[in-house]
Amino acid sequence: MSISWNDDVIEQERLHERVARRLARDIVSGRLREGDVVPSAEAIAQKFAVSRTVGREVLQALTAAGLIDVKHGRKSTVTAAKEWRFLEDLVQHAISREQLAGSLAADLYEVRRLVEIAATEMCAARASDEHLDHIVELAQRMHDEAEATDGEPLDVRSRVSDDLAFHGAIAEGSGNLVLARLMADIRRELVPTWAVDQLDVDEVRDVHDAHLAIATALRKRNVKAARREMARHLDWSVGTTLRRALSDEQLDEVDKRWQPDLATTKKPRQR
Repeated sequence: MSISWNDDVIEQERLHERVARRLARDIVSGRLREGDVVPSAEAIAQKFAVSRTVGREVLQALTAAGLIDVKHGRKSTVTAAKEWRFLEDLVQHAISREQLAGSLAADLYEVRRLVEIAATEMCAARASDEHLDHIVELAQRMHDEAEATDGEPLDVRSRVSDDLAFHGAIAEGSGNLVLARLMADIRRELVPTWAVDQLDVDEVRDVHDAHLAIATALRKRNVKAARREMARHLDWSVGTTLRRALSDEQLDEVDKRWQPDLATTKKPRQR
């Protein structure tokens, strides 16, 4: 059976998505603040040279993402951040493009710490031997490549890709599809805050030492050790990549809320 696509409908969908993303960025960035009045469908249509239908679809998309509150007979307003649906693509896209506010980055790291440590414990207990072997292989390859680097410029894209693959394998090994998806969404939103390009060779080696320590504990199915090594790794990440990616003002917000567990903070390698 052949499918007939309506080009006009597809173009309308693209239009409303583009406009909705523009307004979502204004909300996430604070250019439109909580309680501010959102333009009507007619105003959106006029400002962005689209139809009223597209204007209405834009408001519907923003409402579905929890970014605005539409009350019949009253003007639509921007909602409080606590009402935003952070796993919606519209919100995630806006957060990524706006580089995350400091407090929101701290929120995501706190949630990441909770779910990723839980996933690590589950992985140690539930994953198959074959899957754990795969995690060890990933960690060992990254470790060996980092050790072989002799002051050469780092391939940032490759480092981020490898990191995502390693942590993604742990999430998959948890056997919990919802948890794995949640971890993927959180990590995707934190990518803009990663100052991987600012890590020197020794720091990259520290990261991969940590990965190998986590993988080794997982392969031994030592739940406590795996949890401890993951906690150390995540606390180290907050103290390096996150801190370097944020402004002084944003760091003040993070420092007010984030207190790494000093007992688990990863010790740097000896220089």
